[in-house]
Amino acid sequence: MMREEEVASVAAKPSLAGLGLPSPSPSSLSCVPPLAFGSPLCFCCNSPLSWVLREAREIHDFYGDFVFRSSAGEGCHIAPHLLQTLLSHLAQAIADYIIFQVESGAYCIQIFDSWGGQLPPDMWERWSKPYIKEIVDLVKKRCPETPIVLYINGNGGLLERMKDTGVDVIGLDWTVDMADGRRRLGSGIGMQGNVDPAYLFSPLPAFTEEMQRLAI
Repeated sequence: MMREEEVASVAAKPSLAGLGLPSPSPSSLSCVPPLAFGSPLCFCCNSPLSWVLREAREIHDFYGDFVFRSSAGEGCHIAPHLLQTLLSHLAQAIADYIIFQVESGAYCIQIFDSWGGQLPPDMWERWSKPYIKEIVDLVKKRCPETPIVLYINGNGGLLERMKDTGVDVIGLDWTVDMADGRRRLGSGIGMQGNVDPAYLFSPLPAFTEEMQRLAI
């Protein structure tokens, strides 16, 4: 467990570089190749909270035992101010990376909040939504014409809250009916998705029928 003075020290760091992590720059990122033959290119990235949950082992050396072992709750309760600082640093880094990719040719952005649907809505509001919104705000300032998509697996209980992040499109998972999603979200935002990935293992006629159903 991190001592109180260690937590305070990390929380006071002003940047990822101060925490021992490299900040994004053209020399440290892999450049997206220019668009080939005019085909649109979508760049995908994780939300800050999902990044922490997936990469906890890799960042353990920087942040100590407070980092999640099995769920978001542990970090939230053990060192909430440190987690807030980490997520904000990551939001800035992810926004910088997105902007670099857009300037390198990416046509649109999709943010995956892969673990967001596993959180109670109030926890998502506190520990994921503000940092997704921070990314969206930063990217929109530099790349206002770039559409941003937000997808959360298991997002049926979060649709209205997702709309408030400022994204242009919300991806529905296969548990949300398209008509119900449109009713809940209104007409001022785009929707995509809701294909059950199990159809990828179905016979071609069944897969084709499902695609046609969704396209009509």
